Amino acid sequence: MRRLVHLSILLLFLSVSGYAQSKYWVAPGASGNWSNAANWSLTSGGAGGAGAPIAGQIAVFNGASLANCQLDLPSITVTALTVAAGYTGTISPAGTTNMTIRFDVNISSGTVILPAVSSVGGIYTQNGGTFTTGATSGSFANIVNINNGTLNVNGTVSFANNINIPTAAGVLNTGTSTVVLEGTGGTLINNNGAAPGTTTFYNLTINKTSAVANAVAFGTADQVIVQNDLTLIDGAIAASTGNLQVGRNLTIGAAFNGAFTNLTLNGAADAVVTVDAPFINANSGSTTINKANPGSQVSFVTNLPTNLINFSTLTTNTLNITQGTVNFPTDNNVIWNFNAFNIGANATVSASANTMTFQGSFHNFGTFTANNGTVAFVSGTNRSYSVGTSLQNGTTTFYNVILNNTNADGSFNIELGDRLAAANDLTVVSGYFNAIGGSLTNQSYLSVGGALTLQSAAKAMPLGIHLEFIGANPQSVNLAAGTTSHINGNISLLKTAPGPITFNSAMVLDVVGQQMQFTGGVLVTSLTNILNFATNGVVALGGNTGSYVDGPISRTGFTAFTFPTGDGEFFGPIHISGGGFNANIPSATYLAQYFHVNPDGSFPIDQQSPTNPPDLKVSEVEYWSLDQTSGTPVPGPRVWLSFESVRSGGITDPTTIGVTAWTNPGFWQLVGNGGLQNVGGIDYVSSANTNNFTVTQASPVFTLSTIDEVANPLPVTWLSFTGRYSNGAVDLNWSTSLELNNEEYTIERSADGHNFSSIGTVAGVGNTTNISRYSFKDTNPLAGSGYYRIKQTDRDGKFSYSDIIRVSNGEVALKGLRIFPNPISGNVPLTIENGNWKNKKVTVTIYNAIGGIVRQEQLVFGADSRAKINVDALQKGSYFITTSINSEKQTLQFFIQ
Repeated sequence: MRRLVHLSILLLFLSVSGYAQSKYWVAPGASGNWSNAANWSLTSGGAGGAGAPIAGQIAVFNGASLANCQLDLPSITVTALTVAAGYTGTISPAGTTNMTIRFDVNISSGTVILPAVSSVGGIYTQNGGTFTTGATSGSFANIVNINNGTLNVNGTVSFANNINIPTAAGVLNTGTSTVVLEGTGGTLINNNGAAPGTTTFYNLTINKTSAVANAVAFGTADQVIVQNDLTLIDGAIAASTGNLQVGRNLTIGAAFNGAFTNLTLNGAADAVVTVDAPFINANSGSTTINKANPGSQVSFVTNLPTNLINFSTLTTNTLNITQGTVNFPTDNNVIWNFNAFNIGANATVSASANTMTFQGSFHNFGTFTANNGTVAFVSGTNRSYSVGTSLQNGTTTFYNVILNNTNADGSFNIELGDRLAAANDLTVVSGYFNAIGGSLTNQSYLSVGGALTLQSAAKAMPLGIHLEFIGANPQSVNLAAGTTSHINGNISLLKTAPGPITFNSAMVLDVVGQQMQFTGGVLVTSLTNILNFATNGVVALGGNTGSYVDGPISRTGFTAFTFPTGDGEFFGPIHISGGGFNANIPSATYLAQYFHVNPDGSFPIDQQSPTNPPDLKVSEVEYWSLDQTSGTPVPGPRVWLSFESVRSGGITDPTTIGVTAWTNPGFWQLVGNGGLQNVGGIDYVSSANTNNFTVTQASPVFTLSTIDEVANPLPVTWLSFTGRYSNGAVDLNWSTSLELNNEEYTIERSADGHNFSSIGTVAGVGNTTNISRYSFKDTNPLAGSGYYRIKQTDRDGKFSYSDIIRVSNGEVALKGLRIFPNPISGNVPLTIENGNWKNKKVTVTIYNAIGGIVRQEQLVFGADSRAKINVDALQKGSYFITTSINSEKQTLQFFIQ
């Protein structure tokens, strides 16, 4: 049927052209008007007077007259126009604003300039000369053949059929015009015949109002260049071997049916890519962004109510961003369906603040700016990631990262030596990060600054993935059931602030040779959410006042081991071994924890073994628990307790200190000084022997003791130290229960919690066994947060320190937690105060000295930012109160007397 229609149209053209009357230009002289009847003849070179051609007639310029023709009528309509090879004159408007050529145009010579609005309804064939469309608009309803000569396009000109330029002798000059490819049929743009050619437009619009089959196609290996804007309203582009270049804006309308071609966005100007439908949706082509100006911006936007930018629905080719900056609106989601997403050395991708999904591999040799957005690596095929060159490794820092690889293997390979960093949260939904060819000494790096989450479909990571905890913000570790042992490479704590890193699940390290390096950041664990060094050869390295485990640590094996324990910004490791520091022990599972508090509340220091020296003094500032939890008890190891003068209350003669254990039937037993050791800058003292006590009893507790109170005085027993910002100043309050030869207190302040300087002094009582209370006002506090500690100095110059507290004085900063009275009598309610908690509901938990929960409830703070809790059911002793609101926890110690 379609062939019949085409044949009928062809016969119509033939019949019209064959039977229409021809009129020949025969004007005398150099120039003549179209409207002058004398300038037209019914025969070539014949007598004039036939009158100007009208509708149904053909205008013929064949050289019988070489006079220029002035189009002087307001509107001209003819059936066809022929300019034969012999005519060298110019046909141009001189009053005519509209010209309609209903059927064919044949141009072989001369110059033709059409009026402002003009149209060609039949086949356009040019074998020479110059033909220029109207300045306002024009249209070509059928095939355009430019065999020789130049076709100049002005204004807005539409083409409804093929554009054929078989040789370089034919030129399509589009200037700064807008070309519209429209109609219900297909359009083939073919330049240079069967050989590759280039066709250049300025602005190009495709608006094919029919099915995908009626697409715009390019000649084999042809290139179409759009110097300015390309607008795709409807239809499709089918040019599998062709190349399409766009110099500025690209607009993809909602009705566009997709393109099958290679696309390059180039030019020097900033560009806007409007994606209301995928550019690629049925067949794939590569896409390149290569702006001539490195500073040029390419902004991807959409008008869709979903705010989803989806440039391609196929993951079979490559996106190369070679030069320029690509950016997105902050609220848009973006999907990149490409086999590979490549950022060149001179390119920048500034991500959306929403979610950007990559379904292929990611290779960054330039710059990626995260903008607090989420990057999701989603695929059903193994993918890869690399940064920099083969000679230089690099890091791409994202904000949130999600890995969801549903392939049977599920590998997302990080090239060896490269680093993938999530400044905030990193979540593995399924699959795993891989390091092909890696090992514990040849690694790829995975960094996280927020929550680390492995969901149940996540797979184990290999030895070559080195996990790093980074940044200054609090973090959490969330490992679903079945994934707690999925981290098999080395781990480094590299935080720029203590953190903390809170375990919401257990973590099992069970690969021989695996290392956890403590440089910066505090791990917070619990008996349920524990850090488990599960086999020999898994070790903890480093540790300092800003990096340790605050909570219990489990360890299984027979080799010597150092537990990197700490509490309250104090690093207090404990080590177990055989006879020597590195000697083996009987294989067992041990649980260790450090407490920087006075053990007296739960383990009275005056309850001592009758075999202890009479002058033995037990530490009142710290203790450790070390419990053997394996099923069958084995002989105990040698226990090495670390000590440090400030942390341990003033130690100047380590030879007179020893290890003391709390044993049944409930007293402190000196187990001696088996030797001193300094390892990695940490001092240790060991128990006298192995196997002389058990660590499987009900209260497996250890601490330091001394037989020389003068050399190791532990002179002040601290009860409390609190601070509160009020009316432009910081009020500091502290209390003690015992002072021996106490000279004075020096108040020290720090901006970072590490480097302190003195801001004042308060005289001490001297000698007392009663509770003493002191206060100091900092009238010129630091902006934001300040850290405070109290230095206590004896009359002989020995000194010790209190805990460090943080007090914030900014309106948006956390105001300090305050409890009073402290110490407290059991029949008086404890008052809790925090300036940020007016009319807020807060969870309050009270722990005893060994970490057991003795009371927990939710309190509603009043308009005065205070709440009260009854403690009359609690026995005398030392307790800790922890407040929790919006995942933020604060802890203070208090005493019941």
